[in-house]
Order: sequence, then C-alpha cells, then structure tokens
Amino acid sequence: MEADYGYMRDTQQYSAPTGLAGVQADMHEFSASYVYRFTPGRVKPFATAGVGGIVFDPVIGNGALLSQPATQTRGAFVYSAGADIAITSHLSFRAQYRGLVYKAPDFDEGVGSASAMNFSEPAGGLVWRF
Repeated sequence: MEADYGYMRDTQQYSAPTGLAGVQADMHEFSASYVYRFTPGRVKPFATAGVGGIVFDPVIGNGALLSQPATQTRGAFVYSAGADIAITSHLSFRAQYRGLVYKAPDFDEGVGSASAMNFSEPAGGLVWRF
C-alpha cells in the first residue's frame, strides 16, 4: 500500500454561449493505492491501482466563467506504472506515469458535463520505504 498527496494548478475549459471559458483552480489530490512489484533487485518495475479524492479550489478573480465558483470535491480511480531505482536500501528514485479518472467538476454552477475525465501525468521523485 502507498498513500499519496499531490498539488497543482489547472484550468478547466468549458464551452459557454459566448465561446470557450475556463475556471482556474488549485487541485489537491489524496489517494491510497495497492502496489504490485514485478521483480526484486535494484530496478523494481511496479503497477498500482487505488482510490482517492480531488479537491478543486477555484482561484478567485482569475477572469473565469463564474463570478464566485464553489470549491468542489470529486472521487477518483487512480492507476500508475513505473519503476523504482534503488539508491540505498530505504531510498529510491521513482519514474512513473499516473492517471486519475474522475467526474468533471462543474463548480456547482451547472457548467460542463457529467463526463468522466482522465487526467494523465508523468511523475518522478524520491521514495522512502519503511
């Protein structure tokens, strides 16, 4: 098992009667996943699957479609694949591809659709094993 937190700023694009518009929001991602490791050794390929949540916190005054967009939370399915390269017995460098599948936010204003989104992100970093 692993637990993750991620933060980024994203702009959700919407089609409006006056043309395209966007809502810029901070995204806070919390997730827990099962990790399957393929082989022991210095290079350890892996795959993960799990669940989480994403908090969309709109940036006020960003010239967005909405005057006062509401903060919104969405559940998500999380998956990834990559490899850990051991530096020490407890520390590794990780390179991976992560994906999150969730319902598009509408910021409680009825914009957008009820469609599923697939957010893809390449990632890299350090991993500490207990």
